[in-house]
Amino acid sequence: MRVLCTGGAGYVGGHCHRAFLAQGCESWVFDDLSEGNREAASPDRLVIGDIRDTEAVARALRELRIDAVAHFAALVSVPESLKDPQGYWSINVEGARSVLDAMAATGVRRLVLSSTAAVYAHDVAMPISEDARLDPATPYGATKLAMEMMARDYAARFGFAATALRYFNACGAETGGAHGEARRAESHVVPLLMESALGRRGPFKVFGDDWPTRDGSCIRDFV
Repeated sequence: MRVLCTGGAGYVGGHCHRAFLAQGCESWVFDDLSEGNREAASPDRLVIGDIRDTEAVARALRELRIDAVAHFAALVSVPESLKDPQGYWSINVEGARSVLDAMAATGVRRLVLSSTAAVYAHDVAMPISEDARLDPATPYGATKLAMEMMARDYAARFGFAATALRYFNACGAETGGAHGEARRAESHVVPLLMESALGRRGPFKVFGDDWPTRDGSCIRDFV
């Protein structure tokens, strides 16, 4: 299997890229490195480009003879999405459409989408099931749901085999320490909590701590 991981220089995408290689797959990373880390992929496995450039994505699919796409490239901060909804719709939705168009043009028909539990309504019963009501409360969640719906329509039209992964907060690092979560401006719950515990930042403020629900999953479970 030959796989292209869009956003594979990021946290979850980087873990999956390494897991694919470890399992004997041929895997490459397509990333503009605006948020990701160059060290996540070796130079011969890294294609630098913007997912909104459909021809660049299609060229990578053709030249690398890709069988499947794992689409991780996206903006992922809920607070940031409230400040910059235009940017989130551009990258998360138009970027996904560009990837889907490139797949349709090159005959690649296998797709895994990196989505989010933020697509669910806030008032759904616990534990949350896959068929729970969808009603995202933020631009981030809305863009991910739009991506899912668009992929569903492309799958019906072009015969894609597509799966969307709606995960919660990821945590953890590679056992050997070669790959973990490293962002220029951290905004995610688990890293912020660990930095606070290590004394690298002030007290960790919990919003909505009246719910006894753990919102976290280990990175290995996503992979």
